[in-house]
Amino acid sequence: TWRFIATYLIYGQWKQLVVAGVGHCAAAYVLSGDPDWARRAAILLDRIADLHPDFDFGAQAILYEKKADRGYVSTWHDACMEIRSLVLAYDLIRPVLDKDKKLHKFLADQARDHHLPWPKGSGEAFRAHIETRLLADVLANRHKIRTNYPGDDVLVILIKSIQDPVANQTEVRQLIDAMVSTATAVDGVTGEKGMTGYTCYVIHVLGHFLETLARVNPAFLPDLLARHPKLQRTYRFHLDTWYQERLYPRIGDCGHYGDQVTRYQGLTCTREYGLQPSSFSLLWRFYEATSDPAYAQLAWRENGRTVKDFPHDLTATDPQALRRALRRVIKQHGETPTLASINYPEWHLALLRAGHGKHERMVWLDYDTGGKHAHQDALNLGLFARGLDLLPDLGYPPVQFGGWSSPKALWYYQSAAHNCVVVDGEAQPRPWQEPVAGECTLFAQAPGLQVVRARVPAANQGRRYERTVVMVDLGEQDFYLLDVFRVAGGREHSRFLHSGYGDLQTKGLKCRKAPDFGHDSQMRKFRLDTQAKPGWYAEWALQDLHEAMPFGADLRFRHYDLTPDAAAGTCEGWLSTGHFNDHGEGWIPRVMIRRQAAAKHAADLQSTFIGVMTAYEGHCPIRSVRCLALTGARGKKAPDSVVAVEVTLRRGAQQLLILDDPENPGTWRQAAWDIRSAGQLNLHRRSADGTPVADPVMVT
Repeated sequence: TWRFIATYLIYGQWKQLVVAGVGHCAAAYVLSGDPDWARRAAILLDRIADLHPDFDFGAQAILYEKKADRGYVSTWHDACMEIRSLVLAYDLIRPVLDKDKKLHKFLADQARDHHLPWPKGSGEAFRAHIETRLLADVLANRHKIRTNYPGDDVLVILIKSIQDPVANQTEVRQLIDAMVSTATAVDGVTGEKGMTGYTCYVIHVLGHFLETLARVNPAFLPDLLARHPKLQRTYRFHLDTWYQERLYPRIGDCGHYGDQVTRYQGLTCTREYGLQPSSFSLLWRFYEATSDPAYAQLAWRENGRTVKDFPHDLTATDPQALRRALRRVIKQHGETPTLASINYPEWHLALLRAGHGKHERMVWLDYDTGGKHAHQDALNLGLFARGLDLLPDLGYPPVQFGGWSSPKALWYYQSAAHNCVVVDGEAQPRPWQEPVAGECTLFAQAPGLQVVRARVPAANQGRRYERTVVMVDLGEQDFYLLDVFRVAGGREHSRFLHSGYGDLQTKGLKCRKAPDFGHDSQMRKFRLDTQAKPGWYAEWALQDLHEAMPFGADLRFRHYDLTPDAAAGTCEGWLSTGHFNDHGEGWIPRVMIRRQAAAKHAADLQSTFIGVMTAYEGHCPIRSVRCLALTGARGKKAPDSVVAVEVTLRRGAQQLLILDDPENPGTWRQAAWDIRSAGQLNLHRRSADGTPVADPVMVT
């Protein structure tokens, strides 16, 4: 017993060095051709095979101060990665083992001296020892290496490919197809939330696997792309959703409030030489297979915008030719991929892009809720502009404040913690329940504007829960958003809004101290105007914590509110100021707009929340906003859900946006502008003297 414990402790303490030693020796053999390095790797592998199957981490170890779950020497996720490294190293050295008489004699002497029960006096005996004690044991005890998808699938495929590539060919192909189908099922990824975390992990492992097999067979990736067309979008997903190479939509369990991500998240592009698969080589293979220059541009960017040392792959047959080819692609297509507005209908994420360079802006709308690592955030809205996250999500639940079930961790999941509407305190499904899908019902672009509309009725007990966002360009630099949120059912609708770090001031409100929102939310210091007049605004003077803007820039984010019959005011929301290994905490200013049913027991409240948002430096591009009345057939007043918003710009020019209600469509007249409007969205413009400017823009 003591001998076993001592072996466990020694091997467990040094397991990383042992595993790394096998890989380094195998790499040295491949690079030098010296069989002595293969012999050293084989001896280490032989020792591991002697001991490894006898370990059971679940039965023999303690983890997090309690009985462990499963694994070998290490817990399950580490065990899977360690064995994968050993299996790949074994595949590299296996061809030279049959002829190494020196190795055979050494292993046979060791077996005799230590009374080991298995023969080791030949290459065949050695291979049988490794493949029985190590490879076959893993297949028979898959629970010990079952890890985050598709880690253990990859290991099983590799083992079966190495055991007998001919006999297992059909099974291996079926396993690969099943794995790739699952890994790319939702717009090229798995659908798991956590944009910069859990969303990435599967495709990181998948990329490692794809390049491993593509090295052996150059036709492997083109054939796989033909069988699985969604794979063409897998490594575009984290490119299409990246803003100015610094921000991603923080959807689900990932990141922290206000953080920036300056590395591409779809692959781990390590600029180191080694025998591990190179993500740079994989990106180049995708470019060759798809002719999409974005893959080559991404490889150029992640390589420091140079061809030096590209592709960081010791197995590349002609790296100089690859460098010349990459340089030609960059010369022809430029350094930066062309990114456009895009809707991912299966992942339920719509993105609107406009502007260029430092004036680029991006709006994102998340139209589902629930599922793995998701938050209760159906129709959460995000806005990136001027290099900053202007409507940031709070990020990864702060488990350092008492664990996953603590009030502060649960607060990060709540709908009230997001930029969306809460019905009767909390109506959206809990995280980890079955995901609740929404539907994008309008996604369109027209000259000077873009619009997205989505609905998620299942997040509101089957009642209306719909948001429409229109982005209107005011030249290259300025813009504004029209944000219309329609909700039905319940007795109380509360819309919350917060921006980045900064001071908040309001104009047009007369606020008094009000009761807290409650519902286990982490908010305080509520002040409300119970009879807020539409047209008031809230303005944040934002802090540029990550120096994304020129020194001394004074960036402001303003929200005008036009919601009728609502109370409105401010409060503070709690947040963790860092990642989950940081105990810093603070409070940020927030805005709440609340509508309540007139009758005490009424449960059929209908609300249309209307907001106009803009970000600016110096002078606000908007002077004022107001809602205008619309009439329909026979002069009947249009319902509140049909919205007409007049925006007066700083120099006096005016714009009128008329947004129809898809559930009450019609033809509407606006008397002050003397116009009739049809279609889902209309934009009319006139100069400061009232002269119409250009033709109306209509989205049908």
